Amino acid sequence: MTKDKDSQRYVYDGENKQTQFYAAGNSTTTPDAVYSYDGDGRRVKKVVGSETTVFVYNASGQMLAEYSTATLPANPSISYLTSDTLGTPRINTDALGQVKARHDYLPFGEEIIGMGGRTTQQGYVVADNVRQKFTSKERDNETGLDYFGARYYGSNLGRFTSVDPLMASARASSPQSWNRYIYCYNNPLRYIDPDGMDVQTLDDKASDLLIKTLPKEIREQVNSAIDKNGLLVKGSLDKIKSKDANFLALKAMVNAKEVTEVATSAIGQNGTPFFKTTAGAQYEKDIQAYMQANNVSRADAEKIISKPADPSEEWAYYGQTFSPNGEENTPVSPSGNLRAVVTDRTGDAAGFSEEDAVITMGHELYGHSYKFRVGDKTWKDEGPAMKAIEERTRKNYRDGEQKKNNPSNIKPKQ
Repeated sequence: MTKDKDSQRYVYDGENKQTQFYAAGNSTTTPDAVYSYDGDGRRVKKVVGSETTVFVYNASGQMLAEYSTATLPANPSISYLTSDTLGTPRINTDALGQVKARHDYLPFGEEIIGMGGRTTQQGYVVADNVRQKFTSKERDNETGLDYFGARYYGSNLGRFTSVDPLMASARASSPQSWNRYIYCYNNPLRYIDPDGMDVQTLDDKASDLLIKTLPKEIREQVNSAIDKNGLLVKGSLDKIKSKDANFLALKAMVNAKEVTEVATSAIGQNGTPFFKTTAGAQYEKDIQAYMQANNVSRADAEKIISKPADPSEEWAYYGQTFSPNGEENTPVSPSGNLRAVVTDRTGDAAGFSEEDAVITMGHELYGHSYKFRVGDKTWKDEGPAMKAIEERTRKNYRDGEQKKNNPSNIKPKQ
């Protein structure tokens, strides 16, 4: 977008970064705001009128602080922000817990003002000078746009103002992704966009299982690297030292340009529930289902469904890797991103132990998903390599649980 409906103008550089802003009515060659970026594309300075703001980042690309030349208020105060599940600050309180301001938003981030009984007495429509708005992204007062890192977002439009720089995020299996200005596949209630490039989701159960696939020495560090939206962002694991193969595979996927999703669910491919049973129990279940569906006797059902050779044999389905575009006839990920899904241990899989679920996470994430991500043609295969991943994951899990169950500060009875 170079000019909006209000006649505000925007100028971009060769890398499609917004560098200048001209307010409506400004027909001169002097911009109202100028933006500067570093070699990694991060905004490091903003000049609006006589005010200059400098942004400082750490080695992982996370913003640590900002410094402004603006005059400080006569009576500065401390504010505490309470966010919703999307990370959007909704309530601003003071040091005593008193509400200073409230903010509500429409699904695509436009603030709700003066609607639905919201009043100034309740704290709405109060200028609290907090720039963190929708999903905690900073809203520039001069433009009204939210800075997402890779590009800017117009909450009143529900669209980014420039195209997605990550061209690989457009996938044939996800028509919504063809729109290069779209926000979160037009589904802002389910997804967030951490950097203006692509979408990652990571539910709490999956996060817990993932952490337990790793050596106990680095679990706390990796857990701390997961941000408030449940995301492991690029560079967040770079300072953690470990030669564990599971961790190295995880770090490679985190630093890849493409997104890898990790999730738990009650169902896998084609809506099939995850389960754990025996051949005999499954046979009985199939018999009953066939009798009911076809209104036939048990004898007729037994003619169709063969008895298992070993009724005590364990049968289970507890994990699935979904590929972006159904590569090699595998199930397609609903988001178009590579996705490793593991049982949430409910329903027919309620008998599954946590250890089994953690090992399954290692199997799907470091076996199938990682190999797919690095272009290994054996990514669908099972065999000795997969067994090695499972054994390594089992050892990591048991070592960590042994430490938890036998803390060093508790001495055994004499």
